[in-house]
Amino acid sequence: MKYAAVILAGGADESIGELEGRTPLETARTPALDEVAKSGRVGLVATAPEELTPGVEVCARAMLGMDPRLDIGQMDSFQNRYDVSACLVATDASVAEIARQLGVEPIAPGNLSSGDDSGVRAIGDAATTALDSYDLVIAWASGADAASLAGDAQGKVEAIERIDASIVSPILARLRTFGDPESDRLAGPGAGWRLLACADRTIECATGETTRAPAPFAMAGAWVRSVVEHPMDERHARGGDLFIDRGHELMEYFLYSAIRRPRVRRRARSSEAAHERA
Repeated sequence: MKYAAVILAGGADESIGELEGRTPLETARTPALDEVAKSGRVGLVATAPEELTPGVEVCARAMLGMDPRLDIGQMDSFQNRYDVSACLVATDASVAEIARQLGVEPIAPGNLSSGDDSGVRAIGDAATTALDSYDLVIAWASGADAASLAGDAQGKVEAIERIDASIVSPILARLRTFGDPESDRLAGPGAGWRLLACADRTIECATGETTRAPAPFAMAGAWVRSVVEHPMDERHARGGDLFIDRGHELMEYFLYSAIRRPRVRRRARSSEAAHERA
């Protein structure tokens, strides 16, 4: 199996009057993200524990499958924990350092150009190439976060559209070359793929503040069953029943749900025990 995760840094938001009451994710034209969402699952994830501030470091640790409440020295390496080789492609040096400490190899995208805002095209190229060498490739896509902090709603929409076109789309196309073990009985034991797209945190354009609002995610690929066909955005994710209340458990859910019994506990947004309706 090949896996890829695209993390939209600061990609989630609240409704904005300038965008006719929609969020940037709802407004953006994202055909690749829509395809992932509509062919797979859409949900919400709480990327920071209540006792911690939902900043870059906390949310990055959660996205990389580590409980942010623990010291890095208390964790196994990523490969020992999840049994996959992994790399992270990012222009954000702080996120790359967190990945290195967790045993995820950081890769700096090459060929950065002045016209490539936040290195989006370079990240897409490097992540697509890295799929030949790693089981899991994580593309950390900046741009939406900077637009949020600047209060630039239209800029955030455009950043999300660039991520969709230059990172999600080529990665999805490359993953499909690894085959579909569900439909192809002759596929080898290593065939198949999964793709996860997720915002790491909510940054409101209106205030520039990072909030505790859960972030939307979508995943598709082998043995991921679509329940209802929804795009990946805050409104549709909130209307569903897939909610992961411990952000660091999303990684295991992504890698192993329906393949082996994950240790993830998916719980309702109330304090009652979770269940996931089929």
